Parts: sequence; C-alpha cells; structure tokens
Amino acid sequence: MKKNYLLLTLIVTAVFANAQIKQGSFLVGGQLGFNRSNYDAPNQPQQKSRNTNFNISAGKAYKDNAVFGFTLGYLHGSNTNSFNGSNYASSKTKGYNAGVFYRSYRNLTSNFYFFGAATAGYFGTTQTTTFSNNADAAKNINKSTQVSFAPGLSYAVSKNLQLEILLPDVIGVSYNSGKSFIGTAESTSKSFGVYSSLGGSFLNNLGIGFRLIL
Repeated sequence: MKKNYLLLTLIVTAVFANAQIKQGSFLVGGQLGFNRSNYDAPNQPQQKSRNTNFNISAGKAYKDNAVFGFTLGYLHGSNTNSFNGSNYASSKTKGYNAGVFYRSYRNLTSNFYFFGAATAGYFGTTQTTTFSNNADAAKNINKSTQVSFAPGLSYAVSKNLQLEILLPDVIGVSYNSGKSFIGTAESTSKSFGVYSSLGGSFLNNLGIGFRLIL
C-alpha cells in the first residue's frame, strides 16, 4: 500500500509543476530493464530466472512538455530448473517490439522530473522449453498488440542529458494470439485482457535509461 501511495503522491505533485521540455526539442535515448532471481528449495536444484530488455526511442516535442515518438526493443530471458509437478523445465525466451509513444513531463524540483508515458506497440516472443525427463521440447510463439501507461522519474545531469527510471505499467490493455508446439502436436490460442502492476511486485522490475535533448 505504501508503494501505491507514493505513486499517487508523485502524480498529484506533477499536476502543479512547470513544463521543462521546450517545443521543437528532439529526444533520443534508450532504456535497459533487468530482473535476476535465485530460488533454493530443499533437495531440489537451484532455480534461476534471468530477464533483460533493451529499448531505443526517438521523439520530438511538438509543444512544451509533450513528446511524441517511436520506440524499438529487444528482450531475452531464461528460466532454469523450474519444477512443473513431475520434472524440471528450463526455457529461453527471445522477443522484439515496435511502437509509438506519448510522454508528458513535469518538474518536481529544479533537476528532478516526473513523466507519464503512454505507449501503443506490437510485441513478438518465442519461447523454447526443454524438460529433465527428455520429453519432447515445447515451443511457444506469441504475438501481442498492447496499449499501456507507465510513470517514471528523470534527473537532469546537464542541459542536454537526463537519466531516468521507468516503472512497470500501471495499466494496460492487450490482445494476444499464440501457437504452441509439442513434438508434432500444434495448438492455437487468442486472448484479450486488461492488466496492472499495482500489486506487491510493482517495484521489482525497473527500467533504467537516458535521454539526450537536442
């Protein structure tokens, strides 16, 4: 609950702050997100999770405090020794994304800024899973169209350079279609959903990035 109150406080504070990105400015930058975890259980091999994603983006301030642009990204993840009830599974995931974004910036102090980022994008991922009992490997291909909103904090190192932290999506809407292969068997799926990161794991996945203002 305290984490959610902090987020709401930042949003309310930003409403009364001043603009800081001037009309006509170009913003170029990138973000790196990562999550690493290990889990040790009695009489079981160590379970590991590694996830990394990288995004680059460019945009233009069409008016003070408002930036519109595009983004491209890549992700890679792995999970080792996940227990699935009868044996252990290890998986590797690769993916990409492309989309457009809108950002609104507000001053918190002379060097710190709050921003909200709305993004519409296309995501594609491929996950391959192997099993410890030598069962047929599984392959999942997923395609998703998403619209989401995420908040962030930015620090002005200089007039032309900002470092930033992007929090996970506060809310999003997604449409997913997928194919799964196990041996020669194939299945398909489609789904539509609304999601949010306002639960207890809200601060577990942070994006660290930078912006050049030209």
